[in-house]
Amino acid sequence: RFGALRAHVDEGLVTGDSIAGELADVVAGTRAGRERDDERILFWHRGLATTDIALGQAILDRAVEQDVGTLLPYR
Repeated sequence: RFGALRAHVDEGLVTGDSIAGELADVVAGTRAGRERDDERILFWHRGLATTDIALGQAILDRAVEQDVGTLLPYR
């Protein structure tokens, strides 16, 4: 449990008290993403397919915009 964050949890750097909310809360507008300029935001996702798709689309959009990359046949 906690994967890459395990060491931080074990050292007490990440605790239940240090987690202010979930991404869904920020998106829904029920929690602020950041309340002070000195706060840090950690978004830790666990391989969400929607995140992978969104990132892939952003990369594709940038490649098309810059006219770079190689088109590969699909079936």
